[in-house]
Amino acid sequence: MDIRTQQMEGQLFEALERTDAEMERRYGDRFELHPARLPHGKAATRQYDGLFSLSAGFSAGFGSQFGPGYALDLRLVTLESVPESFRAQFEAEAVDFLQRELDQSMPERRLKIVRDVNGWKIVGDLSIGTAGAATSTPAPSGTTSTTGDNMNRTYKAKIAVQLYSIHQYTQAVGLKKTIEDVAKIGYAGIEFAGYWNCSSAELKQMLDDNGLVACGTHVNTDQFKGDALKAACEFNLGFGNNLLICPGGGNGIPKDWDKPADDWWKYLADFYAKVADEAAKFGCRVGLHNHAWEFQTKLSDGTLMWDYFFSNTPKSVCMEQDVGWTTYAGYDPCEQYLKYPGRSLTLHAKENGLHEDGYDAILGKPAPGAKGVEWEKLFPVAEKDGVEWYVVECERHFDSLEAITPSYAFLKPYFQA
Repeated sequence: MDIRTQQMEGQLFEALERTDAEMERRYGDRFELHPARLPHGKAATRQYDGLFSLSAGFSAGFGSQFGPGYALDLRLVTLESVPESFRAQFEAEAVDFLQRELDQSMPERRLKIVRDVNGWKIVGDLSIGTAGAATSTPAPSGTTSTTGDNMNRTYKAKIAVQLYSIHQYTQAVGLKKTIEDVAKIGYAGIEFAGYWNCSSAELKQMLDDNGLVACGTHVNTDQFKGDALKAACEFNLGFGNNLLICPGGGNGIPKDWDKPADDWWKYLADFYAKVADEAAKFGCRVGLHNHAWEFQTKLSDGTLMWDYFFSNTPKSVCMEQDVGWTTYAGYDPCEQYLKYPGRSLTLHAKENGLHEDGYDAILGKPAPGAKGVEWEKLFPVAEKDGVEWYVVECERHFDSLEAITPSYAFLKPYFQA
């Protein structure tokens, strides 16, 4: 083995050792050790003792969109039954800690931990020549190379979670603990979907106590009308939020609408334009969030409802694109930012496959047979458009953290701390 490869793998081994030690410190007493394992610190290397076993092996990357790299093996060694929620939490925390270790010990190699087909993988500059001359392999058709420029950079947006993703969990444990748990995972922000009978001051205190900020809230169009808009803006500004997004409630044609359907869509665009002007007086912005139907509903001339709406509203009406739903509808999320630029503060990070067998709602893991979101293609386009927040929304595991934890870990390597 080349001496420079030995040096790199030695640094990687040391980073894994430090990560293993940290996981043992946090959770080493959570489960009973496998009878064949020595206690933590009693073997020559930490890979062979304690509850956790962390290792990495080089993979040539055949069949992988990421090319060559080091495949991570993150295991708990116990005979006890380990809940999937804890496995996901452990993996996310181990990946996050190891990423920081790699950034500190080998910054010139710009290594990133990504979710590959069969698990986690370290990719980046694996060259044995001068560090910084990254290895490069062709990306598969329809993807963007992650071993070239795209993997050797991070993006500026921050990562938030839409609390609807865990509304049943919140119902069980309360909003205060939910916000604490979201912060522990690593999220920087929260998008609300209801306020759980809390006052604006109480919400602000919970966010401040956990170092989080509000990046938006979901409301229905009733809160855009008359005095309700002023009240909604004042309430949200009280906990630091100035972005009100409608995800559908009130956007569809009412049952009592007795005019042509086209007239409704024209009314809706005019309505949002006026609401945006009014909200601006209070220091707030409003916008629309899509599902699939906006791409499936057409005006009489064949224009998609989505295209009509954003072609006939000013940029003051924000576009919160749900990239999972857009992909599900058969459209390219990136094209929407090119067609309607400069009006997206947030996007919904959702994986494709809803309503299909095997869908687990975890980013990077579309339902079997479903076209996944082309994340590598999306990142630079969304950054150029000025997207500030990736809001994770998972529509499975509403009663636990089992989807939002690995979804955060999937996005984290691509974004600055």
